[in-house]
Amino acid sequence: MMMNRNGFTLAEVLITLGIIGVVAAMTIPTLITNTKSQQFRSQFKKTLSTLNQAGLMAKAQYDFDYSGLNADCGGASDDPTVTRSMCALLNGTLSGYAYIGQPTTENFKLPNGSVYSYETEIGAVLFAPNAIIYSLSDGSIVGFYPMIKECTPPPGNVFDADMWVNEKNLCVGFIDVNGLVGPNKDVVCDDPSENGWGNKPCKVTGKNGMGDVFHIVFHGATVEPATNAGRAVLNSTK
Repeated sequence: MMMNRNGFTLAEVLITLGIIGVVAAMTIPTLITNTKSQQFRSQFKKTLSTLNQAGLMAKAQYDFDYSGLNADCGGASDDPTVTRSMCALLNGTLSGYAYIGQPTTENFKLPNGSVYSYETEIGAVLFAPNAIIYSLSDGSIVGFYPMIKECTPPPGNVFDADMWVNEKNLCVGFIDVNGLVGPNKDVVCDDPSENGWGNKPCKVTGKNGMGDVFHIVFHGATVEPATNAGRAVLNSTK
């Protein structure tokens, strides 16, 4: 009398596990990359919204916004009722923030012991070691020149890359959406020839590794992306 065989042999189980392992090795890195890319995009939009709200709130409460800045940043003690600096504006409008100042190995050190900085691929006009840094409550950081002043928008309020990079470069800053955590590099277009400052359309899928640093421009009561890649991310639905 023959008995029905129930279950699988050891060889069959090992083969199945091997197939699952191969599929996982092929798909998990892509899933992790896509998840991180989406997190960076969402955080950028959230931080941009926070800074825009700060500009509007400063105008309503203190009668000046980014275009009315006329003093160098003095730090965490700057009071918007006394001085019109970028530090004063942020101090008076943000909640849950931390003033870092210019990054050093004492106040803003990476795990490897070096000072925070980021990798740039688009000819950035601002580098982190020269910037004033604010750490926001959600973990993102905002950097800008301590001498930022008079960020008045051009006629018609149309973004003009040449104006901001060449004439008003003190009004250019950056957002690092996850702070000290890597990769600490610029967000770039999939096609390197489309990278740059301005309005040129491009795609940012993160296929070459999604960056976490977005360059921005402060003007009027508005903060907006300064690069093609940043604009592509802001205008994307994903």
